[in-house]
Amino acid sequence: TIPLTVKHWIPILITSVLLAPFEVYNLFGGFLSALTPQDVSSAFEGYSRDTYYGNEMKSGLGDVINIFFIVFILLFDKTAQKKIAYYEYFRNMALFGYCLYYIFRGNTIFATRLPGVYIVMAGYFAVPGIMMAVRTETEKLLKTILISYFLLFSFAFSRVNAARAGFSLDRYNNILW
Repeated sequence: TIPLTVKHWIPILITSVLLAPFEVYNLFGGFLSALTPQDVSSAFEGYSRDTYYGNEMKSGLGDVINIFFIVFILLFDKTAQKKIAYYEYFRNMALFGYCLYYIFRGNTIFATRLPGVYIVMAGYFAVPGIMMAVRTETEKLLKTILISYFLLFSFAFSRVNAARAGFSLDRYNNILW
Protein backbone atom coordinates (compact mmCIF):
# COMPACT_ATOMS: atom_id res chain seq x y z
CA THR A 1 0.00 0.00 0.00
CA ILE A 2 1.00 3.60 -0.42
CA PRO A 3 0.60 5.19 3.02
CA LEU A 4 -1.37 8.27 2.01
CA THR A 5 -3.71 9.88 4.50
CA VAL A 6 -6.10 12.81 4.29
CA LYS A 7 -3.19 15.09 5.20
CA HIS A 8 -1.39 13.89 2.07
CA TRP A 9 -4.37 13.80 -0.27
CA ILE A 10 -5.60 17.35 0.32
CA PRO A 11 -2.38 19.02 -0.95
CA ILE A 12 -2.16 16.53 -3.84
CA LEU A 13 -5.74 17.33 -4.91
CA ILE A 14 -5.19 21.09 -4.55
CA THR A 15 -2.01 20.83 -6.64
CA SER A 16 -3.96 18.93 -9.31
CA VAL A 17 -6.62 21.63 -9.45
CA LEU A 18 -3.95 24.34 -9.65
CA LEU A 19 -2.10 22.52 -12.48
CA ALA A 20 -5.26 22.32 -14.63
CA PRO A 21 -4.95 25.75 -16.32
CA PHE A 22 -1.33 25.08 -17.33
CA GLU A 23 -2.26 22.04 -19.47
CA VAL A 24 0.77 20.02 -18.37
CA TYR A 25 -0.46 17.07 -20.44
CA ASN A 26 0.83 18.86 -23.54
CA LEU A 27 4.37 18.22 -22.29
CA PHE A 28 3.85 14.48 -22.84
CA GLY A 29 3.66 14.86 -26.65
CA GLY A 30 7.41 15.33 -27.17
CA PHE A 31 8.19 12.65 -24.60
CA LEU A 32 5.92 10.14 -26.34
CA SER A 33 7.31 10.88 -29.79
CA ALA A 34 10.83 10.16 -28.52
CA LEU A 35 9.96 6.86 -26.79
CA THR A 36 7.07 5.28 -28.64
CA PRO A 37 6.21 4.36 -32.23
CA GLN A 38 4.83 7.07 -34.46
CA ASP A 39 1.27 5.70 -34.18
CA VAL A 40 1.13 6.27 -30.42
CA SER A 41 2.55 9.78 -30.52
CA SER A 42 0.30 10.68 -33.45
CA ALA A 43 -2.75 9.45 -31.58
CA PHE A 44 -1.76 11.50 -28.54
CA GLU A 45 -1.25 14.60 -30.65
CA GLY A 46 -4.59 14.02 -32.39
CA TYR A 47 -6.42 13.78 -29.08
CA SER A 48 -4.64 16.80 -27.66
CA ARG A 49 -5.70 18.92 -30.65
CA ASP A 50 -9.20 17.47 -30.99
CA THR A 51 -11.75 19.87 -32.44
CA TYR A 52 -14.81 17.59 -32.52
CA TYR A 53 -15.32 17.29 -28.77
CA GLY A 54 -13.69 20.59 -27.91
CA ASN A 55 -10.73 21.22 -25.71
CA GLU A 56 -12.43 22.87 -22.80
CA MET A 57 -14.63 21.30 -20.18
CA LYS A 58 -17.41 23.37 -18.71
CA SER A 59 -18.13 23.46 -15.01
CA GLY A 60 -21.45 22.07 -13.96
CA LEU A 61 -23.19 19.19 -12.25
CA GLY A 62 -20.23 16.86 -12.88
CA ASP A 63 -17.92 19.08 -10.85
CA VAL A 64 -20.38 19.23 -7.98
CA ILE A 65 -20.60 15.44 -8.01
CA ASN A 66 -16.81 15.04 -8.09
CA ILE A 67 -16.35 17.44 -5.19
CA PHE A 68 -19.10 15.66 -3.27
CA PHE A 69 -17.39 12.28 -3.69
CA ILE A 70 -13.96 13.70 -2.80
CA VAL A 71 -15.29 15.31 0.38
CA PHE A 72 -17.28 12.18 1.19
CA ILE A 73 -14.20 9.97 0.86
CA LEU A 74 -11.93 12.30 2.82
CA LEU A 75 -14.48 12.94 5.57
CA PHE A 76 -15.09 9.27 6.43
CA ASP A 77 -11.58 8.01 5.66
CA LYS A 78 -10.49 6.93 9.15
CA THR A 79 -13.74 5.15 9.93
CA ALA A 80 -13.64 3.18 6.68
CA GLN A 81 -9.95 2.30 7.04
CA LYS A 82 -10.58 0.73 10.43
CA LYS A 83 -13.48 -1.46 9.33
CA ILE A 84 -12.99 -2.25 5.62
CA ALA A 85 -10.00 -4.44 4.72
CA TYR A 86 -8.99 -3.05 1.30
CA TYR A 87 -10.57 0.37 1.54
CA GLU A 88 -7.31 2.32 1.28
CA TYR A 89 -6.47 0.70 -2.09
CA PHE A 90 -9.75 1.81 -3.59
CA ARG A 91 -9.55 5.23 -1.93
CA ASN A 92 -6.08 5.81 -3.39
CA MET A 93 -7.18 4.75 -6.87
CA ALA A 94 -10.32 6.91 -6.72
CA LEU A 95 -8.51 10.01 -5.50
CA PHE A 96 -5.75 9.42 -8.06
CA GLY A 97 -8.50 9.41 -10.71
CA TYR A 98 -9.82 12.73 -9.45
CA CYS A 99 -6.28 14.15 -9.60
CA LEU A 100 -6.00 13.00 -13.23
CA TYR A 101 -9.43 14.48 -13.97
CA TYR A 102 -8.39 17.92 -12.78
CA ILE A 103 -4.92 17.82 -14.35
CA PHE A 104 -6.37 16.86 -17.77
CA ARG A 105 -9.34 19.18 -17.44
CA GLY A 106 -8.20 21.29 -20.40
CA ASN A 107 -8.98 18.42 -22.81
CA THR A 108 -12.39 16.79 -22.79
CA ILE A 109 -11.24 13.39 -24.03
CA PHE A 110 -8.31 13.10 -21.62
CA ALA A 111 -10.39 14.33 -18.67
CA THR A 112 -13.10 11.73 -19.21
CA ARG A 113 -11.43 8.62 -20.60
CA LEU A 114 -8.12 8.45 -18.75
CA PRO A 115 -9.31 8.97 -15.16
CA GLY A 116 -12.60 7.15 -15.67
CA VAL A 117 -11.21 3.76 -14.72
CA TYR A 118 -9.90 5.15 -11.45
CA ILE A 119 -12.93 7.30 -10.61
CA VAL A 120 -15.13 4.21 -10.93
CA MET A 121 -13.37 2.92 -7.80
CA ALA A 122 -15.07 5.69 -5.83
CA GLY A 123 -18.57 4.71 -6.85
CA TYR A 124 -18.18 0.95 -6.82
CA PHE A 125 -15.84 0.33 -3.90
CA ALA A 126 -14.83 3.36 -1.78
CA VAL A 127 -18.29 4.84 -1.16
CA PRO A 128 -20.00 1.48 -0.51
CA GLY A 129 -17.10 0.67 1.84
CA ILE A 130 -17.80 3.87 3.73
CA MET A 131 -21.49 2.99 3.88
CA MET A 132 -20.61 -0.38 5.40
CA ALA A 133 -18.26 1.21 7.93
CA VAL A 134 -20.61 3.92 9.19
CA ARG A 135 -23.33 2.43 11.36
CA THR A 136 -25.33 5.14 13.11
CA GLU A 137 -27.79 7.86 12.34
CA THR A 138 -25.13 9.08 9.93
CA GLU A 139 -25.76 5.98 7.84
CA LYS A 140 -29.40 6.96 7.29
CA LEU A 141 -28.39 10.48 6.33
CA LEU A 142 -25.73 9.25 3.93
CA LYS A 143 -28.10 6.76 2.31
CA THR A 144 -30.68 9.50 1.85
CA ILE A 145 -28.09 11.77 0.25
CA LEU A 146 -26.80 9.05 -2.08
CA ILE A 147 -30.26 7.89 -3.13
CA SER A 148 -31.19 11.52 -3.82
CA TYR A 149 -28.01 11.91 -5.86
CA PHE A 150 -28.76 8.85 -7.99
CA LEU A 151 -32.35 9.98 -8.56
CA LEU A 152 -31.15 13.45 -9.53
CA PHE A 153 -28.51 11.95 -11.82
CA SER A 154 -31.07 9.66 -13.47
CA PHE A 155 -33.46 12.56 -13.95
CA ALA A 156 -30.72 14.84 -15.29
CA PHE A 157 -29.55 12.19 -17.74
CA SER A 158 -32.99 11.15 -18.94
CA ARG A 159 -34.35 14.68 -19.33
CA VAL A 160 -31.34 16.75 -20.33
CA ASN A 161 -28.62 14.63 -21.90
CA ALA A 162 -30.72 11.88 -23.46
CA ALA A 163 -32.54 14.20 -25.86
CA ARG A 164 -29.28 15.85 -26.95
CA ALA A 165 -27.62 12.48 -27.50
CA GLY A 166 -30.56 11.04 -29.43
CA PHE A 167 -31.71 8.60 -26.75
CA SER A 168 -35.36 9.59 -26.97
CA LEU A 169 -38.29 7.30 -27.73
CA ASP A 170 -39.15 9.09 -30.96
CA ARG A 171 -35.66 8.40 -32.38
CA TYR A 172 -35.18 4.91 -30.97
CA ASN A 173 -35.82 2.01 -33.34
CA ASN A 174 -35.40 -1.71 -32.94
CA ILE A 175 -36.99 -4.90 -34.24
CA LEU A 176 -40.05 -4.54 -31.96
CA TRP A 177 -40.97 -0.93 -32.80
